[in-house]
Formats: sequence, C-alpha cells, structure tokens
Amino acid sequence: MGHRIGMVATGGTISMRRGDEGKAHRPELGAASLVSMLDEGAHVADVEVTMYEPHRIPSEDLSFSLLSNLARTIEQALTENDSVIVTHGTDTMEDAAFFVAEALGNPDVIFTGSMLPSDHPEYDGISNLTASFIVARSDESMGTIICMYRYCLPAWSALKRDSAAMDAFNIREGKAVGRLIENEVERITARPTANWINDYRILDDRDPIVPILTLGVGTSPDALELMTSVAKGIVIETTGTGSVPSSMKQAIIDTANAIPVVITTRCANGPTIAQDVYPNKWDELIESGIHFENHLDSYKARTRLILSISLAREYEPFHVTPI
Repeated sequence: MGHRIGMVATGGTISMRRGDEGKAHRPELGAASLVSMLDEGAHVADVEVTMYEPHRIPSEDLSFSLLSNLARTIEQALTENDSVIVTHGTDTMEDAAFFVAEALGNPDVIFTGSMLPSDHPEYDGISNLTASFIVARSDESMGTIICMYRYCLPAWSALKRDSAAMDAFNIREGKAVGRLIENEVERITARPTANWINDYRILDDRDPIVPILTLGVGTSPDALELMTSVAKGIVIETTGTGSVPSSMKQAIIDTANAIPVVITTRCANGPTIAQDVYPNKWDELIESGIHFENHLDSYKARTRLILSISLAREYEPFHVTPI
C-alpha cells in the first residue's frame, strides 16, 4: 500500500470560482476536484487519498463550533492516514491552524490554501497543494504548519501579513520549520514543543464571549467597562512593550478581579514584557492576576483564552521551545 494522505477540504479561496455571470465567487471545488488538478510533482499515482469535507465555506464565516468539528474530523483523519492536509481559506487559516495545534497537541497536520480563486489566470492553489503533498510524503514531523509559497510555517507563529500578496504569510517569532527547494523538503528548524492545551470540546459560538480591546491614544476606561459587561474574558492589546496608560490601569485591575484578562502587544514582533528594559514596570498588574502573553498575537491569545474558559482552566501563557 502506498502513502495514505487524508485530504480535509473546508472551502476558502482555493475552492472558489465565479458562479453565474455577474455573481460573486463561491466555494465550489471539493476535495476530489482539487486532487484531480494536482501537478505531476505531487506524485499522487502511488498515494491513497481519503477525502473529508466537514464544511465548505468562505473562511470569513468560520466559527468556533465549525473549528471544533474540524478538529474532530482531523482526529479521525489522523487515525486513518499517514499524513493529513487541510485546504482552508487564507483569511482565517492562521486561526484554524492554531486552534488545531492547541486542541490536539500540535499534531502533524499541513494547512494550505490560495490567495487567488481557481478561475484566476495566476491561480496559486494547485502549486500550494502540490507543495503540501510533497511535504506530506516526506514523513517530516513538523507539527501543525501552514504550507504556503513553498514555506512551512509553525501554526503558533504564522501570520497573514499582507491582504493580497502571493507570499502573504510569514511568522511573528522564530523561523520557518522547512521549505521546498526543487521539490525536496529542506528542514530549517526542529519541530517545536510547547505547553499546548491538548483538549477541546464542541463549542457554542455564543459562549464564551471574549473580545479584544486595542488600547490607543486616549482610550477611555468606559470602553473597557462596556466590553466587559457581557464578556467571560478579554484580551487587551496594548501599546509597545505592554505599556498601559495610567488612566486605564485601575480599570484593567478591577476587570481582572471579575474575569480573566490577557495582555498582548500590538507590535508585530517581540515580547509584551521587556523586564531588562523596564524592570518591575508590570508588577502591580501581574500581582492582580493579569496574564501577559509574550509569544502569541492577540488573536491567537484570544483562541487560547476561549479554549481555557470552555475547559474551565486557568489561562497559562504560551511557552515554546524547539525539540
């Protein structure tokens, strides 16, 4: 028997084409259609492909109940195949990949997609999918990754940094896990290990409510009070190295007495706390039980907080090291 690959198709741009004349693009291509379009470089003739389709949506319509069902589908696919590939819309691919890494303990799963729809003359979906099949067949253990533009990016750090560029995906911290050169996988870093949550339940999209508040110049404490009136937890994206305006500090501490508060930085890279630069600056906030997230951006911290709340766990800041 040849290599067994589970192909989990969820819609997104890679599956999209325009409907009737004048209509918007819709996710039309399922797993079988995408596999039939693969380049010869994928070497699918001796691959046994099992197809799964938990949903078919534009990725902006992703929800936590759909993510929970996707994780359950991937669990099944992992038991039935040697490798698993997920085709997904790029707008929320980083959210889906990180959820799977957190919920399932960072399994070897490859997410891929396309920046352009299938009827565009520069359609990149099949080249990305071909690269993903090459990675899947290589038996490299990389954890949960996003494979786009011939690079394999770790799910915990991958970001869509450009809304339209073909090489839109990059990483917030660390390095890529691998890349493809002449259809061969070149390993760059070791498979990461971290304090993954490694559990989940089927989530209700209405519960828990966890907003993100971005602090800017002149943000009023009233904004925090309004957002937290119904929230079960909140992520606060602060300026620079976790700097909190003095006018907001007491309101944030009071909020932490009622619900979990996670603080991140709005900076594209770097930690939220820089103790070597400003020692003891955050002591009062830390003592109040606020969690500072030094590795995840605000969206991934929100996903981690939602999973923690749903499982009745204390939030634990993310820590990652290479194996």
